[in-house]
Amino acid sequence: FPPALRRVLLAAVAYPLACYLDLLRTSPSLRFRDFLSLVPRALLVTAGLFPLLMIGIGAIFLALCSVLEHTGVDPHVINWPIYYGVLYGPFAGFYFDIKRRFLGKSDPSELPL
Repeated sequence: FPPALRRVLLAAVAYPLACYLDLLRTSPSLRFRDFLSLVPRALLVTAGLFPLLMIGIGAIFLALCSVLEHTGVDPHVINWPIYYGVLYGPFAGFYFDIKRRFLGKSDPSELPL
């Protein structure tokens, strides 16, 4: 596999696992099988929104780049945040969707971090 694909596959495994471990902090009795029942819906939502999220995150960084150029700051300083934000940002959406639904919160800002 190419290195970029390996990183995406690693993120596809790491984010749900990290979410499960995070939810175990608040619900120690959570079984992995019960957690897995939350994953398919979150995957469908994320897969449907993945391209839009990538475009949205990219647009935010494009605007930030313009601001940096107008202020005289080299916009290349945000290359890594752009790369990781666009590539892994949608996975974070998956993480917070599962966590929000599990904790029964309608507003993601209410989620404990």
